[in-house]
Amino acid sequence: MCGFLVLADNKRDIERSLVEKITHTLSHRGPDGHGYLHSKNLLMWHNLLAIESTPIDGKQPLISTDNKLVAVVNGELYPYAILRKKMQSLGYTFKTHSDSELVLALYQHYGMHFVEHLRGEFSLVLWDKTQHKIIAVRDRFGIKPLVYGQQNDRLYIGSEAKALFASGFNASWSLSGLQQSFSHQYLLPDSSLFEGIKQLPPGHLLVFKNNKISIKQYWQVTFNSPQQDESCLLERLTEAVKIRIPHRKPVAFTLSGGLDSSAILKIASQFINRPIDCYSVSFEGYGYDEYSQAKQFAEENRFNIHQVKVSNYDLINNIDEAAYYSEGLAINGQYTGKYLLNKAVHQDGHSVVMSGEGADEAFMGYAHIHYDYLQHEKQDIALLEQLQQQYPLQLNLMLPDQQKQSPFPSFLLAKIAFCQEIHPLLKMDFLTHVNNYTMNFNELSDNHLSPSQNANQLWIKLALGNYILKTLGDGMEMAFSIEGRLPFLDHYLFDFATNTDTQKKLYKTTSKYLLRKALKDTLPDYLCQRPKHPFIAPPLALGLNVKSKKLIHERISRLKNDDVFDYKKVLNWFNIWANSSIQNQKKMDPVLMMLLSFSALKENFNLNSVG
Repeated sequence: MCGFLVLADNKRDIERSLVEKITHTLSHRGPDGHGYLHSKNLLMWHNLLAIESTPIDGKQPLISTDNKLVAVVNGELYPYAILRKKMQSLGYTFKTHSDSELVLALYQHYGMHFVEHLRGEFSLVLWDKTQHKIIAVRDRFGIKPLVYGQQNDRLYIGSEAKALFASGFNASWSLSGLQQSFSHQYLLPDSSLFEGIKQLPPGHLLVFKNNKISIKQYWQVTFNSPQQDESCLLERLTEAVKIRIPHRKPVAFTLSGGLDSSAILKIASQFINRPIDCYSVSFEGYGYDEYSQAKQFAEENRFNIHQVKVSNYDLINNIDEAAYYSEGLAINGQYTGKYLLNKAVHQDGHSVVMSGEGADEAFMGYAHIHYDYLQHEKQDIALLEQLQQQYPLQLNLMLPDQQKQSPFPSFLLAKIAFCQEIHPLLKMDFLTHVNNYTMNFNELSDNHLSPSQNANQLWIKLALGNYILKTLGDGMEMAFSIEGRLPFLDHYLFDFATNTDTQKKLYKTTSKYLLRKALKDTLPDYLCQRPKHPFIAPPLALGLNVKSKKLIHERISRLKNDDVFDYKKVLNWFNIWANSSIQNQKKMDPVLMMLLSFSALKENFNLNSVG
């Protein structure tokens, strides 16, 4: 796992002095060294986190033997040994033992079709000298970030927006990004919060040639529902886990006490001949702490379980750091909970962590998607009522107050309803911009899908790529130079899961039914039968003290003279919150977190204007 920045400019010389600024800014993404290629019109810079390769062998940029191709790569490609042997048989001579060099070998042989042969968590930039073009690629789910922009005829492509800022890109809020954030919370796949900076959507590639950018999709989620051989599910999951276990460094695991993370840990343990460390967040507050369940499973299997205690004061006190590294907004303390979890993993010396993210997207594990299935497809009122009783916490967050017939999935209706609570705090002129924004729902949807499949696809496009994987995942992991590996987001496994009939994944009120059946001989019954419990932090109001309240007020005070929020209205809202009952404070918590994370981003990147 690494970080990179590429600058291309046909009109002005690119200053070599930028290297020091970039190296400092993205040092957290690669503490094991850096390298760069610099010419008059091009800079390709790379910071290295050495996992499978040594600091010397893994140094980038990578240059092909004929000197016609140059690449910088962030992430891991699988299965390395098999692909390396295949490309050698096709005539490619490797200069290193880095899996990243597969990018050069595959491109040299397959041309632009090389992306079809990439498997893993990755983002990359490749410079083809002969064709005079730059190619950027992001993995199928957006596990690894990639942002880009053009300013004053200069192309910027990087792992994080802060690297673009360090190299001269002007920093300001994006009007469209804030319109999206205050309309449906999640950014669209190609958007960012920063003016002029876009994200390359997951499963897409970018080509820059003749000073023009073109974007092409090379992969998308499908829901064809053919007849699948369900008996091979465990085998497919086992392979996805096995190829992600590093050879040179020990891997740590996050463990929630739920089905997904427990499955990854248990399967991986078959192939690891050393003590295994797993980490579990312990939140304050009844209904939010899963540590006891994680501890039970870990002790039964003799895994080393590490409890990461996170108080509500910790959630508030670390928002600034979480915002800086994630470059995103949040409505729950899970934001800083993930930051502190990875901090603990790093402090124990680990640089690779494996988790169960992606299982809910692959096997329809979310209660709100199950709700849409029962409401629109099964139309079973009795099961709907049972589901609401079974998942009160999740459905209270992900369902609007009143369900109406709508083409929008339940989670999106809930997000739209939540954002309405933010609108009274916005300045009138900015609120006008928000009210003038309309989400193009038809562009993101597929009329051939069922309501539950469409909800699942939209969740993958909006929530998974731009929040779960980028903000909570890579952003918080790479804050501490940690590489995250996600077996459930192996695209071969994922394709298998999404192309299985919905009724085999959602049975009565049991979600991920197919996965639970496959794991019945791997995990104990109490895990296979346990309802999903999302990773959600308790509201900040729980355990609130004078010190915490003072800290919140200090962060809110940064919104004085803000272009977006009306400070008088925000201060009045805060006073109401501070003097409300615990129950009301809990209801107001998402808005408070949005204000605090907005304030933190504003402070970190000096965002004093809206583009």
